[in-house]
Amino acid sequence: MKKIEYINILQGTKSNKRFSNGNTLPLIQMPNGMAAFSIQTRGNDGSWFFHPDDYQIEGFRLTHQPSPWIRDYGQLLFMPQSGEVLIGNDFQSSSIDKEKTILKPNYMKVFLNRNNIQYSLVPTTRGCIQRISYSEDNGHLIIKSYNDYNKITKIKIDLLDNSISGYTKNVDDTVKADLKEYFYMKFDNKLLKESYVFKENEFNDIDIKEYEGYEIGALIKFDLLKKREVEFKMAISYISINQAKINYNKELKNKSFNDLLNDSEIIWENELNKIDVKTNDENKLKTFYSSLYRTLLFPHKFYEYNENNEIIHFNLENGGISKGFMYVDIGFWDTFRTLFPLMTITRKIEVEKMINGFINYYKDTGFLPKWLAPSERGAMPGTLIDAVMADAVTKNLNIEKEEIFNALLNNARNGRPFIDEYLKFGYVINEHKENVNITQDYSYGDFCIAQFAKNINNKKIESKFLKLSKNYKNLVDIKSGLMRGKDKNGKFKENFNALSWGGDYCEGSAYQNSWFVPHDMINFSELLGGKDILLNKIDNLFKMKPDFEVGSYEKEIHEMSEMACSNFGQCAISNQPSFHIPYIFAELNEVNRSNYYVKKILNDAFSYEVDGFPGDEDNGSMAAWYILSSIGIYQFAPGIPEYLIAYCQFDEVLIKTNNMKNFKIIIENNNNGTNIEKAILNGVELNDYRIKYNEIIKGGELELIYK
Repeated sequence: MKKIEYINILQGTKSNKRFSNGNTLPLIQMPNGMAAFSIQTRGNDGSWFFHPDDYQIEGFRLTHQPSPWIRDYGQLLFMPQSGEVLIGNDFQSSSIDKEKTILKPNYMKVFLNRNNIQYSLVPTTRGCIQRISYSEDNGHLIIKSYNDYNKITKIKIDLLDNSISGYTKNVDDTVKADLKEYFYMKFDNKLLKESYVFKENEFNDIDIKEYEGYEIGALIKFDLLKKREVEFKMAISYISINQAKINYNKELKNKSFNDLLNDSEIIWENELNKIDVKTNDENKLKTFYSSLYRTLLFPHKFYEYNENNEIIHFNLENGGISKGFMYVDIGFWDTFRTLFPLMTITRKIEVEKMINGFINYYKDTGFLPKWLAPSERGAMPGTLIDAVMADAVTKNLNIEKEEIFNALLNNARNGRPFIDEYLKFGYVINEHKENVNITQDYSYGDFCIAQFAKNINNKKIESKFLKLSKNYKNLVDIKSGLMRGKDKNGKFKENFNALSWGGDYCEGSAYQNSWFVPHDMINFSELLGGKDILLNKIDNLFKMKPDFEVGSYEKEIHEMSEMACSNFGQCAISNQPSFHIPYIFAELNEVNRSNYYVKKILNDAFSYEVDGFPGDEDNGSMAAWYILSSIGIYQFAPGIPEYLIAYCQFDEVLIKTNNMKNFKIIIENNNNGTNIEKAILNGVELNDYRIKYNEIIKGGELELIYK
């Protein structure tokens, strides 16, 4: 059975602002594609424009949305109709036949009940082909832009070329340059002269074939007397309409619908086959490959090939055209923890392109990014691209070491908020929200810079930043055993409430945010009185009631609700700060205690269903946590090129590594237990449950023998 058949792209889509089961979208796109497509059912709900319970849809949407909290940009909506022209989300909506609906990573087919229309789509990297089968000869197509950011759109209908072209400037104001998303659509069916461009709710004049303004759309009418099936190919570009035509010629022009369908399936299967798992439990297979699909969506490519086949991208800083790769729609606070550690094993070449893209962003703007969509949003604490870069250099990826090193040093001094007080006091003072997390993230980022310096043999910088990496110690309250914010005089706040969310902490309380010391866990445990004391605290964390106080948030935010409704105590596995908590035991050489909690989380918190994630699945980060945890290897501290060996839920795992080698994990005597007795790598028993990155990618066999 093909891996793609196991995937439910609806996994995690049953979400809203108050409770997240993933906050995902059913995305039809190529791996890391520039253009993604989805279904819109609730356009008036903003970022939450799709819900799996809905039976009516408003159209098929070109989307780039990396998270509902970040919002979409450059979106267009397509809706085929017959008979009367109806424009507006409520008026144009149609019920669908869910039994006839097919949603795959590379293919969408939907039957619209209202007008008996069958709609299909296959994506390419920078576009798609759409097929509409009408049951009547008076069919038409509505194409609408959006006005979320009070920006203009331009649409031109070319009856001679049988095409539509234009652009939308519907992009957040964080983009400094005048960014437009250009599009070019070529139809195989004759466009009738009755086609026109409209401004929603204002005019309806067939003589208008070109217009620039707000809330613009096009009503496209076809000659369906001889053939009631319409196909059209669309390509997008961030550079120009001419570049969109180049993208069209490269990806679409000489390809049929079936050609593209076959090509896209091959590409998806190649990616999915990089990890082959064996089990008799089909539900686990569905959850695994649905999650693996999620890890292949972000970041989005933002680069294109010009007529000379040179790689170019739109410069988000000055509006020019720059050479080289560019990737966007990614947050590093989320993805450094799991997504990049997974991709470095199976997608080394793609990661190298991504890192080249991120350093190109530095060249364009003067700063390394922390949350791109499509330009810097400044969201979340820290500058945790530091970890991505350190992990790449310690794993010997092909990257621009000197350029990246200089960028890291510049970012550490000029790209971090409150850096002067961090350097002066050894922490960010509690006048600033999330100061504990910021201090932790800077400390870990400093460790990562030290790792980079060590790799290029810069001992002076290595020593300086290793010292700074200990700054987390300044916020450890020995009495409570938790991390707390301090004022500029070095005093903790009075009336401390460990259950109170916000304030000094990001999306949690002290219980979720006191343990982020992945680079120095042994010394951290000694501060608290020793390994046993720390591990007992983590045990108790899981056994506590999931109580909380809303604190500075002043209302119950969705992360609170998700923790309260789970069964993992104060370990809010629904959010990134808790990702490493179950593995603290393994990091301190108590692997079987980790295994107990990891297995429970895998079984109780994840599935392939519409409610399949315990919280926000941010850019593949939570899905990657599931993938790594379920195959039994987890990188505790990116920047240190080793993985903890822990519970594996499958009978056998085969990883096709970057070196085109096979790394196999075999489970012996696993009668649904969690206690590993031995770990044997290539015939040699390991002294501890750790494996180097290089030992994985060069291939071999790891045997886990359970008690």
